[in-house]
Amino acid sequence: MKSIYITIIFVIGLFFVAKSQSNYVSGMIFFQTEIESESIKLDFAPEFGHFINESTAIGSALKYQYDKGATFEHVIIIEPYLRKYLVKQDRLGIFIDAIAGPTFSISNEDDFAVGFKAGLAPGLDVKLTDNFSFISKLGFLGYYQPGSFDGKKYVRLNFDASAISFGVRYNL
Repeated sequence: MKSIYITIIFVIGLFFVAKSQSNYVSGMIFFQTEIESESIKLDFAPEFGHFINESTAIGSALKYQYDKGATFEHVIIIEPYLRKYLVKQDRLGIFIDAIAGPTFSISNEDDFAVGFKAGLAPGLDVKLTDNFSFISKLGFLGYYQPGSFDGKKYVRLNFDASAISFGVRYNL
């Protein structure tokens, strides 16, 4: 648990040390409810990042997932990424995030497990003003081992339209 706090402090510290207009804060929200089973899924992921150059950024998201009724209701994912813009025009950008980071899960019985996630996630960046952009991500291609006690590991290719997430980026 101590390493989680150190990682969070390190990422936030890096963000504020590099005081330039190439820093940004962002975030994503995902919500899903299933009426028949009364399940609720919620993802909340604030992000901090820094543009290295016009087409490359580094950053990290701290993602919280809640899944009512699942074995592991609460999941925290530290998701550092390298964002490469494949297309970056005046108002439109298409990017790919290269993601790698640990996952921490807490079960309904307060059991704790650690997992790992690494892969690629495509996205779209639409510039609304000089400081605000609309961000959308769709899918994931990569390796995912959720923090669980059953030892399951997945290689995922997911371009499901129901797994799209939306957010806003603010350039500081």
